[in-house]
Amino acid sequence: MDTSDTDILDAVVVGAGFGGLFAAIRLKQSGYRFLLLEQAPEVGGTWWWNTYPGLACDIPAHFYCYSFAPNPEWSSAYPPGGEIRRYLDDVTDRFALRSLIRFNTRVRACRWDAAARVWRVETETGATIRARHVIQATGGLHEPNWPDIPGRDGFDGPVLHTARWEQTLTFEDRRVAVIGSAASAVQLAPALARQGAKVTLFQRTANYITERGNHVYGRRTRALLRRFPWLMGVWRQFIFQRLDTLVYPIVRRASGFGRLVRGRVLKGMRRRVRDPGLQAALTPSYALGCKRMLISDDFYPALDRGEVRLFASAVERIEGNTILAANGERCDADVLVFATGYDIGAQLRALPVSGRDGRVLQEEWAEIAEAHRGTAVAGFPNYWILTGPNTGVGTTSVIFMIETHVDYIVRAMARAGSGTIEVRPEAQARYNADIQARLAETVWTTGGCDSWYKRPDGRIETLYPGNAADFRRMLKHVQTEEYALTPA
Repeated sequence: MDTSDTDILDAVVVGAGFGGLFAAIRLKQSGYRFLLLEQAPEVGGTWWWNTYPGLACDIPAHFYCYSFAPNPEWSSAYPPGGEIRRYLDDVTDRFALRSLIRFNTRVRACRWDAAARVWRVETETGATIRARHVIQATGGLHEPNWPDIPGRDGFDGPVLHTARWEQTLTFEDRRVAVIGSAASAVQLAPALARQGAKVTLFQRTANYITERGNHVYGRRTRALLRRFPWLMGVWRQFIFQRLDTLVYPIVRRASGFGRLVRGRVLKGMRRRVRDPGLQAALTPSYALGCKRMLISDDFYPALDRGEVRLFASAVERIEGNTILAANGERCDADVLVFATGYDIGAQLRALPVSGRDGRVLQEEWAEIAEAHRGTAVAGFPNYWILTGPNTGVGTTSVIFMIETHVDYIVRAMARAGSGTIEVRPEAQARYNADIQARLAETVWTTGGCDSWYKRPDGRIETLYPGNAADFRRMLKHVQTEEYALTPA
């Protein structure tokens, strides 16, 4: 495809993870001319950048895939990360997207050309691509969050982050200190122990962890799903309804139902961890749902068997190869691993975007990151952010949210035709005021915890206050009165 300065594309998509690939599929099906730019050498997004031992999704695989591309070959209910990435490879080839992707291409800036009414997308290779629309699908789970711990840079040994794993390292008989105790940590620590590592995990705050209940899909099950693919649709719908109607109410607001589930989760922990001291250290003091609830079949057993040692304390500083905890405990380590999550805020603001009248998105979002319906920002015509601010629903599959968001964006593009569409500032302000008011009632705000969901001032920029069904209803139609439409 010619992308010279004389050629204007309908769209440029930035990012080739689940979001960017689905946007590409929908654009192709709608007849748009586009390119997809990806900074990595392969598709996968989150599942390309994250490769640590034990990596898996915490949503059942038959709901963590595209609704139009079910996969009868999943090896288990919660397959390993590599299997998810291979699924994306298969989808890329099945829908003939590879020729439309420019790999190893990092976007340097996106600039709105008001005279031509197109976006100029500049890459680090020096190319400039002109397009009427830009869809930012850069995701949120790949940029490491490195805590500012004194002495970190002076550690005497390998230093890893779960989002930047070093595959050549071996761990047998090595002392490994894991800083962090949330989703990636509870997957990583038992996996390292199985590789023969002597693991010490630093836990600043206890988490609610329930059993994953993973099970293998045998040869007969996979053959049945191949023969009757509609069964995967039925199972997918069952998972969706279970999450939306049973799990979501826990986080909607503190309730008797949430307290009941909390009791059951803690009872399960005490059944799998026998030591009373460990039980106390693993018991959260905040309401269930305030922080992300974790799932694991092997984390508690690894602690109970002594394969993973728990320090229930934040890290105060690092001296050479010694990690000193805030409670006075210390341990020596050969390898230091940060399982401290992702810098979500920095990723939202990472792409330099200059819109109408010299407005810069990074500056607009310097204090507060907000978008209309999670995707459009006033002052940035024909610019769409996929799963932008306040679009996360911690109780469903992000793939469901991605499909909903992309379908809305493509409908909005159709309304614009060859002209421009830009959200009205008053519509954006009204929408976000409502979102924040609704979030104030949720357990994420009232549950008594600090989490990556919240900024230091308590504002939540990541989560949507409704469930997945609410989100889809909200984005079913493009309400044109919320937008300024300018014909070509």
